[in-house]
Amino acid sequence: MADRKGKVMLVDDHAVVRAGYRMLLEMQESYSVVSEVETGEAAIAAYPNTQPQVVIMDINLPGCSGIEATRKIMALDPKAKILIFSIHAEAIYLARAFEAGASGYLCKSSSPGQMIEAVDAIMRHGHYRDPNVPQVGAKNFESIQDPVRLLSAREFEIFQLLGRGLASREISEALAVSPKTISNSLVIIKEKMAVGSTAELVKIASRLAEEPLGQVSGILP
Repeated sequence: MADRKGKVMLVDDHAVVRAGYRMLLEMQESYSVVSEVETGEAAIAAYPNTQPQVVIMDINLPGCSGIEATRKIMALDPKAKILIFSIHAEAIYLARAFEAGASGYLCKSSSPGQMIEAVDAIMRHGHYRDPNVPQVGAKNFESIQDPVRLLSAREFEIFQLLGRGLASREISEALAVSPKTISNSLVIIKEKMAVGSTAELVKIASRLAEEPLGQVSGILP
């Protein structure tokens, strides 16, 4: 069907996963995968040249995360349509994705058919939300009783990278900011999260990263 045809970019750091996405999409005879990249930085660089109609973006990428890459692509093209594909089913991640400008959010536990449904919905209507993830609007987000929600977009990026095991120096390189900026941000994050040390903060962030289907509030001290 002509109204379903569209160009897709795949962003995932695993080649086997990308191959599966490509096969699934092109089996529909409705989509053309115009670009496959491994990192958020590569997606940002490739987007202007390939002009995909939908970007399928993994949330956990080496270096620049999927949320940060989404934010930067939206700065290049406010009309970009990005589907965040994530292991996380908590409301906080969905909220962060939509704050960054994503058009849709889908959990990796979803069926192949749901992936096609999500891409179709974004192509036709401009948005999609996994029904298994709690709805979060601005008011709902403010009502989440958890210190994580108090973090700014950049602070949340740093928090995520801590959970993935990156040291401060590696985070500064990944986000292309100075080590001093990261140090200052960590002080603020610890204050907002009410923790006394970076080690404790890393422990909380790691536990969040390891428990994608748990409640955020359930893993905080």
